This record gives sequence, C-alpha cells and structure tokens, in this order.
Amino acid sequence: MADKVVITGGASGIGYAVAEKLLAEGGSVCLLDMNGDTLAAARDKLGGERITTGVVDVRNEAALDTQIRNGAEAMGGLTGCVASAGIGHRKTILDGDAEDFARIIAINLTGVYATLRAAAKVMIEQGTGGALVSLASATGVRGCAERAAYGASKAGVINLTEVAALEFAKHGIRVNALCPAPINTPLIAGVQDANVRAEWMQGIPMNRYGEPAEVAELAAFLLSDKASYITGQAVNIDGGWSAAGVQTAATRIAKGAGR
Repeated sequence: MADKVVITGGASGIGYAVAEKLLAEGGSVCLLDMNGDTLAAARDKLGGERITTGVVDVRNEAALDTQIRNGAEAMGGLTGCVASAGIGHRKTILDGDAEDFARIIAINLTGVYATLRAAAKVMIEQGTGGALVSLASATGVRGCAERAAYGASKAGVINLTEVAALEFAKHGIRVNALCPAPINTPLIAGVQDANVRAEWMQGIPMNRYGEPAEVAELAAFLLSDKASYITGQAVNIDGGWSAAGVQTAATRIAKGAGR
C-alpha cells in the first residue's frame, strides 16, 4: 500500500526531505506549515499531483485537526504522520525567560501532542492502523548548554512518543521518535555560527553534520511495514554523538572548549 502521509513543518528541512523521499517511492503527502510562501515554493519544487498543502500553526489545535482531516480526505486515507514542525534558539537559562521557554514548548512539544492526537483519531476512525513519527533530538537525550527550552521540549517528545505508543498499540498504530544530532537544515543554520559548529564537530565521531535526506530514510523506514514490530522507540541518528558520551566531554574540556 502506498504511503499517505501528513507532514507538519513540511515546507523545509527534515519535513521536506521526508516528503521528497515518500514521493519518490510512489506515496502521497500533505505538507502543513505555518509559512505559506515557503510552503508554496516547496510544492512547486516537488511538483506532481500527489501533493496537497495547508497553512497552519500547530499551536492552533482546531485548525490543525481540520488540516489533517482535509489532507487525509485529499489523499484517500491516512497511513502515516510525521510531526516535524519545530523552532529553536540558543540561550542560557539565565539569559532566557519564561515567555521564550513557553513558546518553544508550545510548538515543539504541545504541537507534537496535538499532531499525533489528530492523526491517531483519523486512523482510529479508518480502522486501518498506521504509523506516527515525531521529531525529537539528541539534545532531548543528553543535556546541551544553551538549549534548555529546546532540549526540554525534545525530552518531552520522547516521553510523549512512548506514552502514545502504549495507548495507540491496541488500534494498530505504531509511534516512534527520531533523535537527530545537528543536521544541515535552515533551523540549524539559524542558531549555529561557525564557532558553534566547530564545537559540535569535536563531539561527533563521524566528523560531519548529517543531511536531511539521511533522516528521511529512517523516517520512511519507520513509516513502512518493514518496521511493523517497532514502536515506542527514540532512535538516535547522530553520527555517534550520543555514543561518545563522557569521552566527548572529556576531550572538549582537555581542549579548553568545554562549557
């Protein structure tokens, strides 16, 4: 059965790469994003008749629910959903404030909750099961300075994914999370300068950033029947960053880069 997948944050970055991958494999996608201009450009670039789009802010639960239902109707059903919409910034706890924190939580965590919930409701009504993929982060697995709000939101996504997997299993719905380390996306470009990139590189054994297409390969696998016995997992895709652990921290401190 061909994929019929709704993707939030689908106009750029990892969401766009997932759409590109699924379309190449014969699937249909509904791209949702809050930026209408970027969304229109993404649709034009991808081309074809198996794409629908919708402008929505994931903080608006009612509108999100409507857009996901509209997307499912346009595609003739819903087999999967990727909750990819997210924002980030680099601020220490002392430099940030509760308003900054709440905004990131609202989009990165509550938005994922609303997305998974809306997609699951459609799948349950269909009675066909499906697969949900949420975008967490390696910084939701391990602490990272200046990423308090972002890291907390992504740690929440990991736990949310586990709970959703437990609750939705009886409906034949699998739920998994992706935990990328730095990936070459517009989001990363917006929060990392050359010095920050150099610091991250010290902790990545593969000595490079990942590409959106690499994350898309994993997402497509988790959405497919090939992953039929995988649910409730947070899968690291980080070039070895999480595996390096204490060794990475010790190396950075020795080089005077720790903070």
